[in-house]
Amino acid sequence: MLVGVTAEVGAEEFVSGEWMVQATEDPLTDEFRFGMLNFFDNSNALAIRYWEDSLEIFITTEYLGTDYDEYFQTVMYRFDKNEVVESPWSISSNDKGLFFQENDTDTKQDFIEKLMIHEELVIGYWPYNENRRTIVYDLTGFTAGITPYLIKIGLSDLE
Repeated sequence: MLVGVTAEVGAEEFVSGEWMVQATEDPLTDEFRFGMLNFFDNSNALAIRYWEDSLEIFITTEYLGTDYDEYFQTVMYRFDKNEVVESPWSISSNDKGLFFQENDTDTKQDFIEKLMIHEELVIGYWPYNENRRTIVYDLTGFTAGITPYLIKIGLSDLE
């Protein structure tokens, strides 16, 4: 249901502020799965997913096209009114999503921590043959939604 997190028996699903949250355990493998989703509109959403022992941060987008070298697109973002950051995010296989990529200055844990302490995230990206699209995500409820699961998703340092 939630960004690739399959609904299963015993799933916890709830809304935390602007976020839909789902946590499940696979009854066959006992694998823990977790997802959080913040919709802006029908095409654009900010998502956190923990699946197969891997944490992913991504945005669903309008069609991006396939013109990009090495399947990366520079994304611009900033938290609240802080400095704008530009970094390459990888383009999804269906050309309708961008995945955060760790680099020398920003890790997934750093990004999650910023989501926890800020009120909004502004993201800019370029849909195919269009001008930059700017999306403002209200982060209300993110901290309350993710905190109970920080240990299970490998982010115990943020507790």
